[in-house]
Amino acid sequence: MKFFLGTYVRKVDRNGRVSIPAKFRTLLGESDESAEVHIFRSRHDDNVLIGCGDAFLEKLFERLEREDPTSQAYEDISYSIFGGVSTLTIDGDGRIVLPPELREAVGVEKEIAFVGRGDQFSLMHPDVASGKVEEGRVRSRSAHEGMLSKRGRDE
Repeated sequence: MKFFLGTYVRKVDRNGRVSIPAKFRTLLGESDESAEVHIFRSRHDDNVLIGCGDAFLEKLFERLEREDPTSQAYEDISYSIFGGVSTLTIDGDGRIVLPPELREAVGVEKEIAFVGRGDQFSLMHPDVASGKVEEGRVRSRSAHEGMLSKRGRDE
């Protein structure tokens, strides 16, 4: 399995076009005629968009299917994620057109950061990205110590 790795800052032109990092495009199926990326707002952070391919959405849906479809939680999550997805086509130059409402939601005008997160990536203002990466590094030292080793034992 390949992963979305690294942090890349890209320019956003006046029409909202932005080039997806080449390594990310490869994972999204850039070679396909109809390569697409799914983008939606983070449920946890208003300053962040989530980007992913079909596999990640399928994984989210599989988790959601385990819940009671008549529950409020099911409705909230299905509306916020699946109802809020923008599916964008990757053009021949590896670019997408990021809709104005998504750019405005995360305060992006001229530049956007793509931050790899394994099976997904985040899009945000570059200043927010540098803070997120550093916060995660610092918090993971103490608050989440042992998480990765525990996960390995459970599988």
